[in-house]
Amino acid sequence: MLIYGIDFTSAPSRRKPLVVARGQLEGAHLTILDLVGCHDWATFEGYLRLPGPWIAALDLPFGLPAAVVAALAWPATWADYVAVAARLELSAFLALLQGYSSRQPAGQKLPRRLTDVLAQARSPLMCQRVPLARMFWQGAPRLLASGACILPCHPTEDGRFVLEGYPALVARCWLARQPYKGSRPDQREGHRLARARLLAGLTCAGLTRRYGLTLSLGESSRTVCLNDSSGDYLDALLCAVQAAWAARMSGAANAATPEQARRSLSALLPACDPNEGWIFDPALAASPGGGE
Repeated sequence: MLIYGIDFTSAPSRRKPLVVARGQLEGAHLTILDLVGCHDWATFEGYLRLPGPWIAALDLPFGLPAAVVAALAWPATWADYVAVAARLELSAFLALLQGYSSRQPAGQKLPRRLTDVLAQARSPLMCQRVPLARMFWQGAPRLLASGACILPCHPTEDGRFVLEGYPALVARCWLARQPYKGSRPDQREGHRLARARLLAGLTCAGLTRRYGLTLSLGESSRTVCLNDSSGDYLDALLCAVQAAWAARMSGAANAATPEQARRSLSALLPACDPNEGWIFDPALAASPGGGE
């Protein structure tokens, strides 16, 4: 089965591309075929339109916290409130979120979804440093427009499955909280050593214990991941690991029909609000076989 891991950005360009890791899953073995930088939205949307079956994990928040959606008086259903956000200019969308945050007490200005709390991830309302609100505004409407099966937010009968990934969860298995990306010159060598350690972990028995997979990574792809100080290429690879884990652990890779694959993937989800979205990773999975 084809597997995609996508490191998302709110403004793809030649300097800061959106990165796609393309892989092939055969049994428990994931082979990374290539790592490609997408410099514009048209190229990214082209990947979403590729015929299935395939499973992709994307590093962006698919949804907003339910409390925020309710406070904005938007429809509760994911497809409906994403359509509302898509009709707004970016500046107007960000102003609404900032207005909501300004009315909240200290400590509650950047609310998180349940999946963010469990993954120790940032709030989708965050606009500074990591511009997650911009990523949602750019990404979620494109996912909706693709017609793909967006789990758990917007299930369809399509054979293209799009899941939310969070590469930090994979990286923590080997690095804990040690940083592996950034632009500060005084930290460059330390970050590179951390990326080397993480890459070594991904190609050893630890990946089988944690994700039920083995990985083949060509030397050119490994070199790109090692030398990319932004970590974007490595993050795309980590998202591909999460997508492959979901495909294999659920049995979706061997499903006879898209409906069977959708049901299998959905079985990995714990009780959650589907309109907020959920990160697919063994650390957050409902399946008793999903963890170590």
